[in-house]
Amino acid sequence: MTKNLPALQNKSQIDLPAVVDRLRLTPETKKTYKFAMNSYRNYCKKHNKPSDLDSLLDWIESMPSPYTQATYIAAVKKVLTEVYKYDPRLIELKDNLEKIRPAKMTKTITESKYLKKNEIDRMIEIANPKIGVIIETLFITGLRISELINLKHEDCVLLQNK
Repeated sequence: MTKNLPALQNKSQIDLPAVVDRLRLTPETKKTYKFAMNSYRNYCKKHNKPSDLDSLLDWIESMPSPYTQATYIAAVKKVLTEVYKYDPRLIELKDNLEKIRPAKMTKTITESKYLKKNEIDRMIEIANPKIGVIIETLFITGLRISELINLKHEDCVLLQNK
């Protein structure tokens, strides 16, 4: 399946992180995309691989997290679309990039993914009183931290004098 990415063959020919600067993105997204492009360049250099779709796929598959894979896929699509903007091979490139899918994250809840009641009780016991109340509230209600932070006094209902 090796498909060359001609504009990327000569690494001195194009600076992928510099391409990110030309894109209309938020500063945070630019930072993430630059990191991704530097990571890809370093991957190719470290493994002595050419800049082609096979190495791109290998690099993405080497990411341990599906979320990282998805972020890097988005960065690659955006940057390479800019690089190949006026190149007739862009359609073929986009078709190949569309085939890249991040691994599916397992959503099965296992015992190792949550704390048990005795572990929570121990955390509450050793924490200072304010933090203990926060931990207990999160545990009892199932609130997210952001939801707890945004909670107002009038949103609360007193139950059993607690």
